[in-house]
Order: sequence, then C-alpha cells, then structure tokens
Amino acid sequence: MYLCTIEIQPHVRHNRNADVFRFKIDGSYSDISYATLHLYLRGWEWINTHQPELIREINNQPSKDIVVTIHRATKRGNTTSFTHKGKIFEFRRSIPSGLGQWVNVDLKALFGDFELNTTQEVLIKGAESWMKPLVVTTDNKSKNPLTFHIEIGSQKKNRRKRNVYMDCTENYHDMRCCRYPLKVNFTSFGWHFVVAPTSFDAYFCSGDCKVGYLEQYPHTHLAALTTSATPCCSPTKMSSLSLLYFDDNHNLVLSVIPNMSVEGCSCS
Repeated sequence: MYLCTIEIQPHVRHNRNADVFRFKIDGSYSDISYATLHLYLRGWEWINTHQPELIREINNQPSKDIVVTIHRATKRGNTTSFTHKGKIFEFRRSIPSGLGQWVNVDLKALFGDFELNTTQEVLIKGAESWMKPLVVTTDNKSKNPLTFHIEIGSQKKNRRKRNVYMDCTENYHDMRCCRYPLKVNFTSFGWHFVVAPTSFDAYFCSGDCKVGYLEQYPHTHLAALTTSATPCCSPTKMSSLSLLYFDDNHNLVLSVIPNMSVEGCSCS
C-alpha cells in the first residue's frame, strides 16, 4: 500500500465566496483503495464571535445542516474566469459546536471518474449563501492552518519484487540477522504538524552475523573467513516516505523523505 496525496492549490478566484482548485492524479498509481477529503467546518462559537448576523438566518432555515458541494469548473470561452459546470458530489454535516472541527469524507467513488495524469479543476463551496463562510478551503492566517487536503491510498501498477530478506517477530527464535517490526507514531512525538501519514512502519535490523551465514556480498563472506573482521547486521535496502505536513509558514507541503523504512537486512 502506498500513500499518494493530492496537493491542491487555489488557482483563480471564482467569486467572493469560492475558489477554483487545480490538481492532478499521478498516473503511476492505480487501484485506488481510499480517497478521503479533510475539510474544516466552522462552528457555533465562531459564528457568535465573527458573524452573529448569521444566527437569525440559520434559525429560519428548515434544516441547519451545512451542505458542501463539489462542482467541475470550466473556463468561460477565451477568458480567464471560471464557472461551475455540474455538481459531481455533495455531503452534509451538522454545524459543529465550538469554533469548528475537521470532517473526513469518503471520495473514492468520485475519483473513479477522474482521468490519470490529467489536470482537474473543481469548485468546493457551501450550497447556500449562509453556509459559505462556514466551509473553509484556504486559511493560512490562523495559528493552526485550516487548508483542506485530499489523501489517497493506492497500489503501484508495477508488481513488487519478491522479498529475499528475512522478516522476524519478537517471538522468532532464530538469532540470525533479520528485519524486525517497528512502528513510528508522529503524534506520540507531539508532531501535530504532520498531516499524513500519522504513523509508518520503519522496521529495524538485529541479529548475529556468524561465519557461515550468508552475507549480502561474496566479498564479505570471504573477508570474514580470512580475517578477524565480523560482519554486521545492517539495512541493505531502504525506502522513502511521502510526508504531508505544514511548514513554519503554515503552508501545506508534500515531501518525499529518503531512507525512512528498512526494506531488507543482511550481513555486510
């Protein structure tokens, strides 16, 4: 399973209450297993403090739910302005208590209609005028950034190679060099600026490298037979980690961090 996160940035102003967002799905990924929209909705406490005039309008509504719509955005002729074409997704939530809260929405069905490696432009907004201030798409001014984002879980097209390294658990009694499980949780470190993933499998290497055990390189095996040098159990293959986080300026950043997870251990 691979984590592929779509980085969405405001492209052009649609009107005073909405932005058009542009993104592209990496064509090297297929078989999307999940697609989750993370969106912040403002609550009653924020309304009372910042826009109390909305309270009477909300109380006159037959339903007090916030309805969020996603439309395809299209250009108007040869101009640079955009308009929405057709609604492709909609969901509703109750107005949160307090200042607001993050909501997670399953968008897997929606992403089945998007073409890979093709730029998509969508409009996300509240369905009614009173809802629009409560649906936050871009807000980097606050101490805690509220910019929305989409997280995708997918599998690569290419088949993974067979793992020729040994994997062990704590109950494994073989003392040979082996890869053991180790999960790193960013939240437990207090790294709340990390959006996704909140944890990952790092693994670690441990075990003996006695003469006669198969080393990764023939040279290592021959050197061990002719000298007093002892091979060491260490990582021989590492993989990178895609990390989505907020930087010091409250910008949403997607980075690929190399050598974060042990793929295999061997004597070397």
